[in-house]
Amino acid sequence: MVKFLTRLVWAIVLGCLVGAFGGWLGARALHIPQLDQLPTYRPATTSHIFAADGSVSGTFALERRVELPPEAIPDSIKLSIVAIEDANFYSHGGVDPKAILRAVIGSIMTGRLGGRGGASTLTQQMAKNLFLSRERTLTRKVKEMFLAMDMEKRLSKDQIISMYANQIYLGHGAYGVEAAAQVYFGKPAADLDLHEAAMLAGMIQNPERLHNPIRNPEGTRNRRNHVLAKMVELKFVDQEAFETAVNAPLGVSIHRESKVGGDYFVEHVRKTIEQRYGTDAL
Repeated sequence: MVKFLTRLVWAIVLGCLVGAFGGWLGARALHIPQLDQLPTYRPATTSHIFAADGSVSGTFALERRVELPPEAIPDSIKLSIVAIEDANFYSHGGVDPKAILRAVIGSIMTGRLGGRGGASTLTQQMAKNLFLSRERTLTRKVKEMFLAMDMEKRLSKDQIISMYANQIYLGHGAYGVEAAAQVYFGKPAADLDLHEAAMLAGMIQNPERLHNPIRNPEGTRNRRNHVLAKMVELKFVDQEAFETAVNAPLGVSIHRESKVGGDYFVEHVRKTIEQRYGTDAL
């Protein structure tokens, strides 16, 4: 039985490779987006309205986000994300063959194609979010893989993980780790403790319900501790730091930006900018 399963796995892997090659040829014909402007890419951020005295009168945004440069994102956040989302991030070239094999075996064992144990790397996730549609086709998946490998040639690992940390949605209208740190803990990402960074990383897959600290504190705590355990396993933190972090309370409360000035004035400015310059200018 074991020998049969082994042969079956390898047959499926070989079939996937052949299919991927065919899909690659099709993807080349369908055009893969150019990445020349990627090093200077900037995500949408929050717009601020300033009064004559320099104070902030209000803010608005399609996505509430504060972008951080790579050097401003603490290692605790970067390593927490890697630990739970892509353990081999620092060793693969954009695509993780081991994760693909695990996903194939998982599909066989569960009888569900593309079930648990997703094979997409952080770089693939960024490629999909920035350049591709949500369609679930072989062509889209192959494009994603080749885009990820191209991204790895153009950007450093630190640039990729930082771009990811600035892009992710973490619930309650917060996009990126800086906005999330302010919303959940009332402080900048640079000041987060290890357990707080691990909580944010644990929220990525289901920030609105399952891993939301307001709606499901127990589930969020368990997920946070799972992230911390993965960090110990990968030798990102030592046992002492782990023990301190897993015993810490969540310490979460929602912090909203204080409003200075009238909401009507802020909305008037927002509408004027949108009408004159378009939605992309917000």
